[in-house]
Amino acid sequence: FKITVNNSGPSGVTSATFTDTISSGAGGITWTCLSSGSANCPPLSDPHSGNINTTVDLPKDGTVIFMVTVTSGTNLTNHATIASSVSDPNSANNSQDDGPVSVV
Repeated sequence: FKITVNNSGPSGVTSATFTDTISSGAGGITWTCLSSGSANCPPLSDPHSGNINTTVDLPKDGTVIFMVTVTSGTNLTNHATIASSVSDPNSANNSQDDGPVSVV
């Protein structure tokens, strides 16, 4: 699945913490990160494995995209969150839940 994280402003952020947790029972979790503009993905080489817990830099209008692959599991749920020390005028859009889904 694909998780798109963008910053509509008004301020850019550095070292925002992004987490994405897939429920227990998920197997073979791997992920990669793509950035656009001046946004930056984690400074580690792709692909990564397991749930995501990393930092990203998101200037105003910057975007990072996480591509997550899960090879097995049933009734899986997903919870993604972004957090920063920079004041956010719309913190209601800083987390999202999805699921349940099953890998077939």
